[in-house]
Amino acid sequence: MQNKIVKYRILLIRHGKPDVWLLPITNRKVKIEEIKGFFNMYDLSGIDSNYKPKEKLLNLLPVAKKVFTSELKRAIQSYQYFELPINNEVNTVFNEAGLPIFKNSFLKFYPKSWLAILRTMWFLGFSNKTTSRKQTRMRATEAALYLKNEVINEGCIALFGHGIFNYFIKKRLMKTGGVLIGKWDYGYWGCNEIVFYE
Repeated sequence: MQNKIVKYRILLIRHGKPDVWLLPITNRKVKIEEIKGFFNMYDLSGIDSNYKPKEKLLNLLPVAKKVFTSELKRAIQSYQYFELPINNEVNTVFNEAGLPIFKNSFLKFYPKSWLAILRTMWFLGFSNKTTSRKQTRMRATEAALYLKNEVINEGCIALFGHGIFNYFIKKRLMKTGGVLIGKWDYGYWGCNEIVFYE
């Protein structure tokens, strides 16, 4: 059986580990009032340079002819980490899906637990003070079409984005004929390869 020929390749890359996880607040339980401030710090954070990229990313990234990032610092710094000979294009359409916030709670959790709880609530339809899952899917469709149009001209492109939103983009790309190579990597520096065959 003749092997399929890859015509286009899109690399959906999650940013490196945010340096906000080095702060003392991450090691104690906090109320929802404090977690709001933590989320603000998270969106302003860069990356932990001691958390190294994965081998798959190091092997695939040099093939990219064009690079895109969200506007968030952790995504831009992830691109800058590699000192690539090509410029990145920043676009808010690639920003991470938001998290819902509610006013008060007597409950206290570690920041990582709050992230998991609020993301689960968001998936279940609770989107107070942020975009809904439906709105995020619509934005992911826009982002996927944008990348699809760009890869036609370049052959291989890369996006330094975010865990949840990259996954939404992947689903939209696969609906237009894209194929995921291997298993989806949710981790920091996770590099997921979507290909389109001739």
